Amino acid sequence: MKASYFSILIAAIKAAKGVDTFKGNSPFTVFVSTDETFAELQASTIDAVLKNILKLNKISNLEM
Repeated sequence: MKASYFSILIAAIKAAKGVDTFKGNSPFTVFVSTDETFAELQASTIDAVLKNILKLNKISNLEM
């Protein structure tokens, strides 16, 4: 699948400052939903989640 299908996930990883975690040869398997899954959410709901860095870190286990 193209990265464009995961723009919400990518935005969340960037917001949580987790990009470096996924670089390189790390043993990660990530199961995620595509943006289509979030289509029924209002843009304001997604924006609110992306702005809540503490919650993003807890969700993604990227607490640093």
